[in-house]
Amino acid sequence: MTKCWLLLKIQLLGFFNINRTLRTNDKKEKRRLIAMSILMLIVLIIMVGYSAGAAIVCVYFGMADVLPPLILIVCAICTLVMTFLKSNGVLFGFGDYDMVMSLPVKNTTVIMSRLLSVYVVNFLISGVIMLPSMIIYGITYSISLSVWLMLLLSLFLASLLPMIIALSAGVLITAISVRFRYKNLLTIALSTAAMLVLVVGSFAIPQEEAALTALIDSMIGSVYRIYPVAAWYTNALANSDWVSFGQFALLSMGASVIFVMVLSVFYSKINSALVEVRSKSDYRLGTLKASSPFIALYKKELRRLVSLPIYAMNTCIGGVLMIVFSIAFLFINLEQAGNKMGLPDIMLWIQPISPWLVTFFVSISAATSSAISLEGKSNWLMCSAPVKPIVIFNSKIAVSLSYLIPSILISCTLLAISLQTGFLETLALFTIPLVYAVFISIAGLFFNLKFPKYDWTSEYQAVKQSIAVLATIGTGIVSVLSFYILTASLIAIAGWIQLLAVILILAGILVLYRSLATKAALYV
Repeated sequence: MTKCWLLLKIQLLGFFNINRTLRTNDKKEKRRLIAMSILMLIVLIIMVGYSAGAAIVCVYFGMADVLPPLILIVCAICTLVMTFLKSNGVLFGFGDYDMVMSLPVKNTTVIMSRLLSVYVVNFLISGVIMLPSMIIYGITYSISLSVWLMLLLSLFLASLLPMIIALSAGVLITAISVRFRYKNLLTIALSTAAMLVLVVGSFAIPQEEAALTALIDSMIGSVYRIYPVAAWYTNALANSDWVSFGQFALLSMGASVIFVMVLSVFYSKINSALVEVRSKSDYRLGTLKASSPFIALYKKELRRLVSLPIYAMNTCIGGVLMIVFSIAFLFINLEQAGNKMGLPDIMLWIQPISPWLVTFFVSISAATSSAISLEGKSNWLMCSAPVKPIVIFNSKIAVSLSYLIPSILISCTLLAISLQTGFLETLALFTIPLVYAVFISIAGLFFNLKFPKYDWTSEYQAVKQSIAVLATIGTGIVSVLSFYILTASLIAIAGWIQLLAVILILAGILVLYRSLATKAALYV
């Protein structure tokens, strides 16, 4: 257990360069850590406020009893999505695999340490989601000490089973992919398909023509059938039933133990297969083709995107989800849903905010936030290349826009059809996400140049544990939510707000791109 803790400690200290920042005398590095901490605190406050607000709304409408299954399923979905997106880079394909496996430790110890690093992150997110709702639930029903204890223990258990399910799916996809020549492309394809199944499955809950409370009861019943663990958890809290809670706890912990034991048998074989390089036996030298520096660099960046599953899944998946989200609107009768909720003019409210619904997915999909970091120790090659640095930057921005722009065009076309938008609404629907795609791509590169992470041992660290990635996503979410709230609050002048937003975004593009041009002189 001591060896497992030491391996876990090394991984945790590697998060966002914490270890290097704590041990350096560079004041700039320390300021970066402070800035990152402030940003994380802001995101934390937003998440806590959202969780508490949702719980208060449930209590206000007399539906506090649905809080236990609701927060558990929200926690499960968040854990499933986030864990699945990083499953490939956590357990497999990390750069220091040979060094770690040469240590006097068992496969189970290595797997447990990496499993715990994922669990720590999921536990923190689950706590933010569950804790405010739990407190409101407990106060509303004046629950006993026994139930309070269950709530406390469930904080540690809620994310465990979804995490194992997501990791198991990731392991299965990786195990299948390693048998094929283009294993990385197949991994990306299978992972995307699995994500689509999860997202589409969330829309498969039957919709009935009924009052809001009856509709929610029907949805909760469907959740119980799909995820029976939620039924045990709800029964345990409602009736102070430790038998039901024991079933919930036993399944969560038992699944983890079985996962570690089974994976340890095949762990070395899968990792070895991932680093194998296949070559053609009938290779022939053909005609060499020349390209402009920009096209050559663009192709290089594009190959990197499609060859790294963790990179592709954490960037392109936003575009995929954007399209799925828009397709779902084609099958939802919004006017009918609005009438059931007592909002007969719901279309007049949704049309002005629809651009921000699409832009939200854009804000979390910038490939540029880790494009510089992924150069790693070979970054000197780019610095010494006989090409202007701004051309390098433009090629990275172009790759980000290559999947964002088509996704936006498809998504906005579908939304324009389903929402029956007029000319001005359609113009705003297309313009805002497209302009924002340029902004977030440039912003991602700006933050990555400011907070590069070259000393990674796995692409997962550059993509998921980088200050630049966190800063880009944080900036994107905060800015989009700000405009969303402003538009939703002032529907009467939504058009002017959208115009102001476009002007501010264009100004942001101009300022950031000029900054990139200045940094280009130093990127040598």
